[in-house]
Amino acid sequence: MGNGIKKNKSEEEGFLIEKLIETFEEINKHSEELHPRRVISLLEGRLSSIIFEFRYFDLLNSLLLIGVLRSLNDRYFDGKIGSVSKDELNNTSMPEELKSMIMREIPSLSLSRHFDDDCILNFKILKKDMTTLSGVIEVIGEKAYEREIVIAINRATNKILEELKEINSKFFQTILEDLKEKRTVEVLEGSLKRCVREMHTMVFGWP
Repeated sequence: MGNGIKKNKSEEEGFLIEKLIETFEEINKHSEELHPRRVISLLEGRLSSIIFEFRYFDLLNSLLLIGVLRSLNDRYFDGKIGSVSKDELNNTSMPEELKSMIMREIPSLSLSRHFDDDCILNFKILKKDMTTLSGVIEVIGEKAYEREIVIAINRATNKILEELKEINSKFFQTILEDLKEKRTVEVLEGSLKRCVREMHTMVFGWP
């Protein structure tokens, strides 16, 4: 009887591993066409469903780690949008005096405040928050400068999103390699911890 229970548990874990591999492969397959933030959120939702379907609550730590990874992705965006936007603004035709004023305010860009869930810039809020936009440009009446600012920030956004896509691709590759090689549920948590540590180092500069 004991052997039968062990066999059933082993078979159940085998089905679970296959389901996890299938889920990671499916999301990874479509990750190129999906928004990087949506990819991690989708994975989070799918893993929640797997936990409920298999009643395998040992996966809760893995679910928590994916949530941390999503948060780190957002921090990565916030940490880079200001500096990359500055680089793009340097390529605009705005007067240097105006450009330098905008440069001083650009670091205050925030994913949660100035962008929607798909990282589309909310220019109305940005305009209200930036004195250069709400005051100086409004007074001199040069709407063309507003367009240049939006284009520069949009280019910066696209560059960072491409970086996040590459980071996500490596993340999926790591998880899938470990799951296929070791084929245990515990390996998922270990792989996720490693990915979170690496992302934390990228964002904060220390492990």
